[in-house]
Amino acid sequence: MKQDIIINIKNITKEYRLNSNPISQIKYYLGLDFGKKKIKKALKGVSINISQGEKVGFIGHNGSGKTTLMRVIGGLTKPTSGIIKSKCNIQSLLQSGFGFNKDLSGLQNIKNALIYNGFSPSRNKDKILEIINFVELGEFINYPIKTYSLGMLSRLEFAAATSLEPECLVIDEALNAGDGYFVNKCSERIHNLVSNTTLLLVSHSLDQIKEYCERVIWINKGKLIKDGDSNKVLAHYRNFMINEDIFNKDQHLKTEYSNNFNLNNKIIKKIINKNFNTDIEKYGKISYFELQNLSQNFFVINTGENFKFKINIDIKQLSNLSLIFLSKEGKWIFEIKCKKKIDIGKNSLNFNISKLEIGVGEYLVIPGLRDIYTDSLKLSEEFFKLLKVPETNWSGPPVVHLDCEWSSGNSNDKISSKVSAWA
Repeated sequence: MKQDIIINIKNITKEYRLNSNPISQIKYYLGLDFGKKKIKKALKGVSINISQGEKVGFIGHNGSGKTTLMRVIGGLTKPTSGIIKSKCNIQSLLQSGFGFNKDLSGLQNIKNALIYNGFSPSRNKDKILEIINFVELGEFINYPIKTYSLGMLSRLEFAAATSLEPECLVIDEALNAGDGYFVNKCSERIHNLVSNTTLLLVSHSLDQIKEYCERVIWINKGKLIKDGDSNKVLAHYRNFMINEDIFNKDQHLKTEYSNNFNLNNKIIKKIINKNFNTDIEKYGKISYFELQNLSQNFFVINTGENFKFKINIDIKQLSNLSLIFLSKEGKWIFEIKCKKKIDIGKNSLNFNISKLEIGVGEYLVIPGLRDIYTDSLKLSEEFFKLLKVPETNWSGPPVVHLDCEWSSGNSNDKISSKVSAWA
């Protein structure tokens, strides 16, 4: 069933006038500045539709325009051009704060927020008690919030914003309110809240985006780059960060990273030839090999993510296809065997692994063919990919993660778990 569109954004732009000093700023406000104007374009022709109940994540570099877009959606600033239409009550929790008065106490600010958002006095008492119990500030709830630490203030702002029962909640980098204990409380609260509301979440934590959002919008330099399924957009973004942003910032960094990961094709070919038989054309000839629906050579994925590869191959002798994972030094890690027999002749094969439970590290991924009679392996020295699995919240860099289910006690209760294997 198609949900109603509650936020319609059509071709909006947002420009800011840049004033180099206070005097030019005063001239600008008085209409006396006739010199050359410096303009910063924060948004450039962005068009988005948000449907009721959607959970949408927004990603991009610092300065890409994400926060400006959230301010436009929340009604805190007007676009320079374009149209935005909203049919819902939007509550914004931005980096710049929740609009509390710093001279008032935490309790007074809570009361003001509830009154401002239309809560009746009969409901205020229960809501106030709920917020106080959630933030766990003790006697500080009666002190002016200008005496609060950043963590305490973040707790209060988060609790107030998420207690107002908005139809649409906008959160911009505000989910890390306090220590680990409180972050877990925030996570549980968000999960309960978003079951009945629309969520727009801005975060540099891709894990957070993946946890809460099924749709992701990538903004870069004020433009919408991609909009779609969270797994697909996050995969494109991570690989962009490696292949474009990091490498293009600094040529020295590119060279240093390339040396660390052996991006030199000649070195990789030497590693493969030294350790393996590369006479693959006796069995078949590969003409195309891609990972994650992309033809580039360097990839970044997280443990447990969906893993796809496609290969075009002309089979000359009956054999089975394998995908070999080596360390960057050329040591054998593991093999994915495709046991389906491949027909003689030209084949275009697509494989999908729902979860690649592979440990933190850097890998060479190389296609190969195994003789169906002798099981001898031939690798390609021409077609290979470089794969990086970044550190997550695991306690160490295991080689493989496995999803498991344990039976516990007399009742044989099923307990989901993960097992990690270290080399």
